[in-house]
Amino acid sequence: MKFTVKRTDLFRHLQKVQSVTERKSTLPILQHVLIQAKMGGNGGSSGHLDLTATDSEVTVTTSCPADVAEPGSSTTNGRRLFEIARLLPDEEVSVILKESGGLGIRCRKSRFQMEVGSPDEFPRIPKIPSADPIHFDFNTLKSMFRRVVFATAGEDTRYVYSGLLMALKGDNLEMAATDGHRLSVVRAKAEAWQAGKGKTAAEEVQVIIPKKALVNLERFEADEDPVLNFWNEDNHLFFQCGSWLMVTNTVEGNFAPYQKVVPTGSDKKFRVRTADMLEAVRRVSLMSGEKSSLMEVALRQGKLELSCREAGLGEAREEMDVEYDGKPVRIGFNYGYVADFISIVGSEAFQIDLKDPQAAGLFTPAEENPALDFLYVVMPMQFPGSGEEKR
Repeated sequence: MKFTVKRTDLFRHLQKVQSVTERKSTLPILQHVLIQAKMGGNGGSSGHLDLTATDSEVTVTTSCPADVAEPGSSTTNGRRLFEIARLLPDEEVSVILKESGGLGIRCRKSRFQMEVGSPDEFPRIPKIPSADPIHFDFNTLKSMFRRVVFATAGEDTRYVYSGLLMALKGDNLEMAATDGHRLSVVRAKAEAWQAGKGKTAAEEVQVIIPKKALVNLERFEADEDPVLNFWNEDNHLFFQCGSWLMVTNTVEGNFAPYQKVVPTGSDKKFRVRTADMLEAVRRVSLMSGEKSSLMEVALRQGKLELSCREAGLGEAREEMDVEYDGKPVRIGFNYGYVADFISIVGSEAFQIDLKDPQAAGLFTPAEENPALDFLYVVMPMQFPGSGEEKR
């Protein structure tokens, strides 16, 4: 194997794949990136490189132009190769797989010799299904991911909630995530999307995407064509856009009917400016303790008061003017959950709907978004002395 490649191309494409390599693994090959130099290229090059990394659950492959003198394949430490490409000068990088073993890398006056592994030991890369894909606008999809991925559960809770539910039926696309203490739901019209071969637009596609796959998809950028192709086959999900492909296992299980969690009949509604509320939450949270994330929200005519307190530490209060003339209510929320919503709501103001101290709060953007409908539900926390405190 022998090729030359632009440093910027090598770095940009390694940046896509190295994030899924395992830092510490009982299988050393999972710390490697698979390098495949192939003849036949575009953009003036004689060939291309296929770079692949996997953690056995998420696999990312990307292709970049290269001048290939001798096709071949090998594997080497992905993160270290990425760091080399990051620090090399912006010139042509020459790579050769030596007969004596080792991967030789040259760029101007820099020389590197890297240990290699066998491509035969690298996990098998699932092939793209032959069926026609479903088409998504990738930028819209990323915008939806950002509004829900933060609400997915951690590893210490139910496995099914460690991912994001994506459901497509007809022209309606919906995503939801929950950790049992909060729920985030975003909906979009998919008028330009096309169902896969053998499917009708009325059939429903419902899958749970692992959080790690979502985090990586958020990092990716669309090439010149923003269309993302999607396949769902044999418990594998395929996402392909331009020069890159991501394959991930589905999360097995069934989401509970989360629609029932969305509160109705809330009679205490008010709006706040997003920037003002975020600053206030951040300030009062300075007086929260390590064992509790409780923030008191007290609403009365014309005023909203936020407060946090911790024995042995102190207390913080913030008062804000709001348009409200209803009955007063005092309710506890996890300040971190509130801040998470405010950070991604994407509007200058948002609305909070409350009912009573035992009912969940409903958070929605104040301005209508022509592309997305977004709602967020947060379960209340009990105040000290009123019973076991919830998260």
